[in-house]
Amino acid sequence: MKKFKRSIVAIVLIVGMLLSMNQTTVYAKTNVYEKPIVIVLDPGHGGHDSGATCYWGGRWYREKTLNLAIAKACKAKLEQYAGVQVHMTRSSDYFVTLGGRVRYAKDRKADIFVALHNNASFSRKMNGVSVYYPNINYNTKVGKEGRNAASYIQKELVSLGIKNNGIHYRNTENGSKYPNKSKSDYYSVIRQSKLSGFPGLIVEHAFVSNSSDCSKFFSSADKLKKLGEADAKGLAKYYGLVEKDTPVLKSAQADEDGNVHLQWDAMDEMDGYRVYRRAQGVFSYTKIATIRDESETDYVDKTTKKGTTYYYMIAGYHNGRKKVTYTDASNIVKVTALETLYTPQNLKVTAEQGTVQITWESTEHTDGYIIERKTANDADYQMVAKVEGADITSYTQDNNVTTADYRICSYRKYGKKVYQSKFSEIVTCQL
Repeated sequence: MKKFKRSIVAIVLIVGMLLSMNQTTVYAKTNVYEKPIVIVLDPGHGGHDSGATCYWGGRWYREKTLNLAIAKACKAKLEQYAGVQVHMTRSSDYFVTLGGRVRYAKDRKADIFVALHNNASFSRKMNGVSVYYPNINYNTKVGKEGRNAASYIQKELVSLGIKNNGIHYRNTENGSKYPNKSKSDYYSVIRQSKLSGFPGLIVEHAFVSNSSDCSKFFSSADKLKKLGEADAKGLAKYYGLVEKDTPVLKSAQADEDGNVHLQWDAMDEMDGYRVYRRAQGVFSYTKIATIRDESETDYVDKTTKKGTTYYYMIAGYHNGRKKVTYTDASNIVKVTALETLYTPQNLKVTAEQGTVQITWESTEHTDGYIIERKTANDADYQMVAKVEGADITSYTQDNNVTTADYRICSYRKYGKKVYQSKFSEIVTCQL
């Protein structure tokens, strides 16, 4: 691997101090209702440990700086995919021990640990890309997962024109063993990742010790960005991720029976949708339905309680190679589950000496009617009567004014709440 001798100054007190520095954890925006894929990126070296360093074409190429730029580009690209959460073991130029890097990943329940490096050799002719993955001597599943992920990353990097040096595992050279007495992996971060239950990879993008590799792949921010994005694309293809989008919940409407009809726009590359709901006063959402057809863009919630206000949102999902991933949650739409309240029709007001006779047609889903009046002395409408009974269609009022405007609505009681329909057209009555 790295045959080029590296200068590493290890002073215990300084290491302890640097390890105590705050580290930045970067979270991709994900749907909080489903567990995302957790990827930990590890920009190799840092701080006093520069890694491979060479001078070509009038400039210095320091591995620690190249690694960090590639990692940042990889993170940015990964966060464009749905259902993924990205962490970095370091976000600037400071040193972290190998053990500290893997512990960081373990603490964040990583699905995979990816160390991003660049290679070097005494031979200036050595060039190209390779990815190291765990052996299968212990925890075979982790070994196989690592190999598959490595192959996807390698393929994307080779597509940039880098010489293909293949993917490899490397066994211990000092006789160390796994708990089952088999040979352990050579590289510390790969070995410790496996013992922590997830695959660890080391990506060697190209050779700092090769002038051609430096010129072609390290000599500009754009070239480093392409390397990081290739890493991200490889991981995305391995997990079967799709670039994220946010669905739009266009409407939520209650029908005459109190059922709530939801409608949203279709999304590309989705395998279906999940519907979430919470009632007013409840602060967590519950999944109420899974739509297993990406072409279906509506759903009827028939489990509502009449008179209750609900908040709805949806998320798209995609069946990836390793697990199901989800888009961000949609916008939230609020609706009250009520039977349709109809506005009374054919309001008539007839005045006689000292009285007013008010009549109207009955409506459905009604507990009664509210009659309001506005006279010249009123700033707004005042309630004349609250008539209980859906079948009652008349009311007589004592009258002491010459002119008044009347209107009527239906109402329905749900628990302690009273809901009203829209008011009818205004009818003017003159004595």
